[in-house]
Amino acid sequence: MEPELAKVHEQLRILRDQTQAEEDSANSKILKVQDSIHQFENVDNDIKAYRLAGGDDRLSAAKHAVVDLDKRITSIDNEIMALSNAISEAESNIANMRQLERNIADNLRYREMQRDITKMRAKIAELEKQNAEAEVENYKEKADKLRKAHNKYTAEVIYGKMSVASNV
Repeated sequence: MEPELAKVHEQLRILRDQTQAEEDSANSKILKVQDSIHQFENVDNDIKAYRLAGGDDRLSAAKHAVVDLDKRITSIDNEIMALSNAISEAESNIANMRQLERNIADNLRYREMQRDITKMRAKIAELEKQNAEAEVENYKEKADKLRKAHNKYTAEVIYGKMSVASNV
């Protein structure tokens, strides 16, 4: 019987080890379940506190605020775009005005130069006229001198012929 008794003791020991392992496993599972229950209770408490603090209403208000802020951001972006376009247009207009000012200034200088050229041409014509009148006077004086010389010569020739004829 002793071998049978030893066998039964061995089976009993194996059974106790198995039971202990199962009990440890069960205790571990119980601890996990208790931890999960504790976590669920914490979550439930957080949900209750959230609701008591007006969480759903605050969430809804926050969502509306986010939507409103998105609309405001879009509006500001549109305003910035409009301002950028207006600035670009103004810069373009300023550049065009500056070009127009340069064109007008160039045109005024051109007209002034044209007036100066017209004045110079008139002065040249006047000087040419004065020069021509001076030349005419000069030619008249020379013509007068030549006429006088011719008349004198003619008178001398006639006087010379008369003197010769009266001497004969």
